[in-house]
Amino acid sequence: MANIQPSASMTARPEQTRQDARPASRPDLLVGKAHGKDVAANGMVMGIAAIAWFGWAHQAEMAALQVPLAFGMAAGLALGIVCFTARRRLGGQSVHETNTKRANTVYYAAVGFEVVFAFGGAITLGKLEHPEYIIAWIMAVMGIHFLPLARLYRIRELTLTGALCIVAGAVGAITGLTGFLAPAVIAGVGGGAVLLATGIVCAARLRRAW
Repeated sequence: MANIQPSASMTARPEQTRQDARPASRPDLLVGKAHGKDVAANGMVMGIAAIAWFGWAHQAEMAALQVPLAFGMAAGLALGIVCFTARRRLGGQSVHETNTKRANTVYYAAVGFEVVFAFGGAITLGKLEHPEYIIAWIMAVMGIHFLPLARLYRIRELTLTGALCIVAGAVGAITGLTGFLAPAVIAGVGGGAVLLATGIVCAARLRRAW
């Protein structure tokens, strides 16, 4: 009788077979109409931005907010790390690589608008001796800058995010003027929550598509 030696494929362990079949990365991943790499990047940015806004909200000096703000900052950090890791694994191309000229034009115009108006307003409010309203002003300006980016990256959540950030900034200014709440409560806590929620939605959609 011939001595038949088992092949490598016959002796492979089930765990090894499953690992070999699993793709190391997904460079072609699409999340709706958006590139997976762009969705991951936006989720990462939202997590980092949420940390900044929750941190800025401490100027409200409300003891009841300290624990929720700390929790929000920790969640933002975790979200940023997860989305950063996902973006590195995805590889592939972003909208800036597939449509470089248009993408860069829209992106730098939006960011330029944000920087000019945010710093201009902050300087003006500082000279008027109302620095407590800077957080509300910048939140509203940031919301406006999200609107063109939503179309650029084809991430529909950014449109709602932009609108809610504008509302958070406006309401924060109104509550400050009426003396009901400090601007940092609505603009900082509320705005930070909007950013964190957007990042979580991006991460969840990315996971489902993956």
